[in-house]
Amino acid sequence: MLYLALNKPLQKKRNILLIKISCLILFTFLALEINYLNIEFPWDKQILHFIHSQSSIFLDNFASVATNFGGIKYILSFSFLLCLWLFYQGQKSLLGYLITSILSSAIVNFGIKLLFQRPRPNLWESSYPLPSDFSFPSGHAMGSITFALTLLVIFWGSRYLNFIAILALLYVGLIAWTRLYLGVHYPSDIIGGWLLGIAWTTLVTLLLNPRSSHSLNEQNT
Repeated sequence: MLYLALNKPLQKKRNILLIKISCLILFTFLALEINYLNIEFPWDKQILHFIHSQSSIFLDNFASVATNFGGIKYILSFSFLLCLWLFYQGQKSLLGYLITSILSSAIVNFGIKLLFQRPRPNLWESSYPLPSDFSFPSGHAMGSITFALTLLVIFWGSRYLNFIAILALLYVGLIAWTRLYLGVHYPSDIIGGWLLGIAWTTLVTLLLNPRSSHSLNEQNT
């Protein structure tokens, strides 16, 4: 959605603000229903059981490895390499934006999890260890979509944008699938992570306005 909003430069800030507010409202309603009204969504467990019914040894091993790429350690590692490249390119504004977006997103997710303290699903026995922290919102979902949207902003106007957008979409979807396949998150955790990630990234984008200075596009033309 942030990708689409930036297609109209004259309305960019208004579109981004609308996205932020919409996602924040939806996240708030979802969080209230789950954590304060104690509403259980039937589709939460139904989706998990359906995905688990498709399990195999190959998928078990694949999901266990692939899910790590949505964790904070791997995202920080990818971000560090990108930071080095941005520093080499002299893109101080984008460098600061990347650092702020990724680190603040992780901090916000940690705080929100402590606030709601939703237990993780434990619907079947699994060789994959159940994480010790709380479930809502998914840190992997929020971290992956924050990283993906941040990349889109950084490379906006670059000739690589379409390729990066496709990879970002596949990356976010893959990480979400691995968390559901491994049974460590409810689908509502994933949705909550996406909504909060979009809302937070758009807020950081509005506040820092990283595209106000010269861009990567200018260096690539």
